[in-house]
Amino acid sequence: MATAVPDSSSPAPARFTSNDLGRELLNTVCPLSVDQLFLWLFTDSEFFRQLHHVRKSKNMILSDWKIDRTTKAKLRQISYSVAVNHALAPKSCEVVEKQECTEFSRAGKVYVIKVEVQNFGIPYSDAFQVDLTYCLTKVAENQCRLRVNAQVVYRKSCWGIVKSIIEKNAMVNMLIHFSEMGKLLKLECHRLGLTSALPSDHSVESNSENKLHILSDEVEAQVQESEKSSRAKLEHYAVIIIALLCILILLCLWMLFRQRTEYVETFHEQQRAECSFEKMISESLILQTIVNSSSVQQQLLRNLHQWNEALQLAVSMLQSAKLTNAENLISSLTVDKFNATTLFT
Repeated sequence: MATAVPDSSSPAPARFTSNDLGRELLNTVCPLSVDQLFLWLFTDSEFFRQLHHVRKSKNMILSDWKIDRTTKAKLRQISYSVAVNHALAPKSCEVVEKQECTEFSRAGKVYVIKVEVQNFGIPYSDAFQVDLTYCLTKVAENQCRLRVNAQVVYRKSCWGIVKSIIEKNAMVNMLIHFSEMGKLLKLECHRLGLTSALPSDHSVESNSENKLHILSDEVEAQVQESEKSSRAKLEHYAVIIIALLCILILLCLWMLFRQRTEYVETFHEQQRAECSFEKMISESLILQTIVNSSSVQQQLLRNLHQWNEALQLAVSMLQSAKLTNAENLISSLTVDKFNATTLFT
């Protein structure tokens, strides 16, 4: 399998301090050569498998070390899933580690491995990542020092209390993991008969426990301080929000009052307009009624005049007929009388 073994003849680059790498999680001396420890930790070795078996990692996928054509850096990536023991998180999460063997590394002398750890499937997993730095330095021919530093890097902005919780959980879990790594290194070296340069069980365990207690106390203090500052900010924001709500309520009431006033004025104007319209219609109806009644009266007068003329004509005709009949009767009587006189003579 390909490994990232740098050229030992290259000049060493500028040194860096541990302050640039974050919090120290592990610092121990191993009775191994620096190259052998590198193979244990950063290849598919038996120790690497045991370490992740203790961690209960599953679905492990490892890639070989490869040289990036653009940056010439030696890179590899591993992914696996681990169990999560948290009430607000799922039972497991996916972890992806991007490992880089930096330019500080020199075969047989020093290895500096930078690791970006990204979690998936837990709350705020897209907001942060954990940057680890492994420093493997030669102490003697068959001794080397392993130092691991870590820091949480935020990729998105978060509340102060959220950052404190993230850092607390991340650091505590990493301290537990690297404490187990130190113990497993000790056991493996003891199995191989290489225990002379290692510290005793008590020193290793007490050192890890002390780091855990110190970290827990520091993180707890940070959490409390963040909670206080967050509470003060929340109270400040609450006052501002309440003031804004009061202003909005007043504006709404003023708008409702204005709308009601405009509605009442509009209603009264409509009432006045309707009354004026009704009055105009009633006056026009009355006028039309008067006009219509005058027309009817005129028509009645014309009809009466016509009937009067017809009656006068009928009366005159009757009178003429009576006069004619009387004249005929007189004529007939005169003739009869004349005939009678003639007869007697």
